[in-house]
Amino acid sequence: MRKIGKSNVSVVELEEELEYLLAEYESFMKLQKLKIETGAFQTILTTGGDMVENMIKLNFSKAAKSAFDLKRRKIALMELERKAPGREVSYIVNSQKKLIDDL
Repeated sequence: MRKIGKSNVSVVELEEELEYLLAEYESFMKLQKLKIETGAFQTILTTGGDMVENMIKLNFSKAAKSAFDLKRRKIALMELERKAPGREVSYIVNSQKKLIDDL
């Protein structure tokens, strides 16, 4: 919107830039989510048994560490989203997904 007011860019050029930003953002976030989900799955598989074992042995600090590893991965994804190319249009992407999910 700011760009429309400050420049003499055509509507077609603005549409192309918006499409580019949307594609960049979605591509970046898709890759990051795959990385995070793969890492989370690996954490669950590799630490699940350790977590149960530590709970049985009353070693709660090690068991809690395993649980917090998953939360740290979600936080890392949120941090990456703030640095994502095209993040200016993240609201559009997230709104579209929300609308589709609500249908």
